Amino acid sequence: MWPENERIQVVLIADCLFVKELHDALLHTIDVLLAADDGHCYIMAPKRGGSLDEFVVKAGSKGWHVDVTERYDDLVWQQHEQALVASPDTYAFDSHYPILVQLGR
Repeated sequence: MWPENERIQVVLIADCLFVKELHDALLHTIDVLLAADDGHCYIMAPKRGGSLDEFVVKAGSKGWHVDVTERYDDLVWQQHEQALVASPDTYAFDSHYPILVQLGR
C-alpha cells in the first residue's frame, strides 16, 4: 500500500484503458498516488471500441478535469496518416493510434 502522506506530481500511464471493468480501480489508484492540488496524470491509449471514451466520461463524473488530445505531435500525426494509407488492412485508428488524455483536479 502506498503511504498516504507520500503523493507524487506526475503519473504516466500507457495502454491501460481497454479493460472497462478496471476503470474504477485505475481512477482510485491515480487518486491515491497523485498530489491533490497540482498533480497531473498523462495517459496514452487508443480508443479501442469506446473504452477510452468511457474512461473519460467516468473520470469527469468523478470530479477530474479531463483533456483529450488526438493531434498532440505533428510527426506522430503525420506517421499516423501515412499508416492509414500504406497499411489500411493492418493499421486501424481505433486500436492503434494513441490518444493523449490528461487528468488533473
